[in-house]
Amino acid sequence: MPRIIRTALTSASLALVISIGVAAVAVPAQAAPSKPTTVQLYTVKPGDYLLAIANKLQVTLDDLLAVNNLTKKSVIRPGDQLVVPPGGVLPDTPPPRAAPPPTPP
Repeated sequence: MPRIIRTALTSASLALVISIGVAAVAVPAQAAPSKPTTVQLYTVKPGDYLLAIANKLQVTLDDLLAVNNLTKKSVIRPGDQLVVPPGGVLPDTPPPRAAPPPTPP
């Protein structure tokens, strides 16, 4: 094999090895792990509808629909759980009632 062809092949091989080596080294850095976020859930109650729930959670209807993969025509039922969009606030839940004191015999 003539020397010029051998030199060209060696140069091409070297360039390929270098480019592969650079590509392997140039791996994008991974983002630092973030704190796990807590997902808040709202449980649908009898008589609830999407706009009223959005108002209770202090979010837009569009945000509520988007995070829950719903449309304005979606049907929700009591007991369904909806994800509260970021920035939303769960309504205060009433404190549990205390049991009445026992009556004396």
